[in-house]
Amino acid sequence: MTCSSSPPTSLSRSAGAAAPTTRCATWLLAPGLLVLGSLAGCGGQAEQSAPASSGSAEPTLVQLCGVLESALAGDLDTVRSTFDHGPLHAIADATTDVDRKTAARLLEAKEAIESDLANPATNTATMAADLETLIAATTAALEATGTAAPSTCDQENP
Repeated sequence: MTCSSSPPTSLSRSAGAAAPTTRCATWLLAPGLLVLGSLAGCGGQAEQSAPASSGSAEPTLVQLCGVLESALAGDLDTVRSTFDHGPLHAIADATTDVDRKTAARLLEAKEAIESDLANPATNTATMAADLETLIAATTAALEATGTAAPSTCDQENP
């Protein structure tokens, strides 16, 4: 398998093909490096939108909850500048091995957000509803792979 500019997904495999047994190291390390950069306080915009947390939560959900908070506040410019779909690909890829339907729902929810972002007529209500769907799909995918995840975006469980 050769590395490409996008991570492998279930959509790139034929229906009967076996999942690849090796992965590009870049795709395994990239989500972790992204999270470390955010946690180190390097001034990225995702850090500005994520709510403060007293507990430990899955970093992708923390980021998505911050984006949802911006949408609920009516700030679609911040939503557009802080939404990061990269970690969602890694979660969907890991989920494909254990629950293809859950992985597909995650990718569909991610695509809905990307469609909203590309549409200048998207309103905050649509964006917030689609983000809530994405957060639920991400939570289900994380749980399918054995990762504990909060079910809501609140101050105790961002």
